[in-house]
Order: sequence, then C-alpha cells, then structure tokens
Amino acid sequence: MKHKKIIILGIIILAILIFTILLAWKFSSFGKIFRVSKPEVFEIITDKPRDPQIIEVTVDPLNVQFGKTQILTVKIKTKATAVTQEDSVLGTAITDNKTTDFPLKLKKAEGKEELITTWQGEWKREDSVEKNYQIRILAKNEKGQDQATLTFK
Repeated sequence: MKHKKIIILGIIILAILIFTILLAWKFSSFGKIFRVSKPEVFEIITDKPRDPQIIEVTVDPLNVQFGKTQILTVKIKTKATAVTQEDSVLGTAITDNKTTDFPLKLKKAEGKEELITTWQGEWKREDSVEKNYQIRILAKNEKGQDQATLTFK
C-alpha cells in the first residue's frame, strides 16, 4: 500500500514537472528559437494590371526578430515568353533607422503565353522596430515596372 502511494505521488510530481517545463518552453525565447514558423502568403490584387505584375508575396517568418533573417518569395506575371537581362526584383526593408536593399534571385519560370516567374531573397533585421516596418518590392522588365509595399507590426 505504501509503495502504491509513493508511485502515485511520483507520477503526480513528474506530470507537474513536465507541465512546468512545457510552459517555460512555450513562453521563453529559448522555445522561440526552435519553434517552426509558418510562412505567410499575400495575394496582391489590383484594379490596374501592369506588365510585369506582382501577384503573390510569401514572407517567412512574418515578424522577423532582431538579428534573424526574413525570406521573401515573390511571384511575377508577365506577357513575356522568356526572362531577359532587364528582368529584376528588388526588395527594400524599412525599419526605424535603417533601409536595407536586397536583390531577389530568379528561382523558377513557367508558362507559355503568360510567364510566371518566382524570385527569392532575404534580409537580416539589424535595427529596432518601434511600431511597424515595411517591405517594398519593385519588379522591372523591358515593358515596365510594378511595386508593392507590405507593412508589418
């Protein structure tokens, strides 16, 4: 009987210990280091189509922490049939005291009558963000340009 009470008490103490560790993990910065972020996808809709046209932006992670890297993946639609040297995508991160330009590299091109290109780039947050920060995207080709600005808290 005495052994059963000790075993039950041990199980209760172990359960409390595991619960406490899980809570500490969830609310600590240590837990954030290992937490997997889910990319956020933004569909860009306009009533004034352009060529090129930014149609989608994926941001990973959504709210980048100080000292960490944020990856942007941008999809561009164009009536061109091939990518040329004039095609480019530039990202600009605007924080409290710093503006960081970062080029996006072509990752994929698909389609025949309309070409959908996928571009990817990254920037490292090295400045404070008191309220909001912005990411501006500028896509250019031989026919023109398109721009989108995303604002984050």
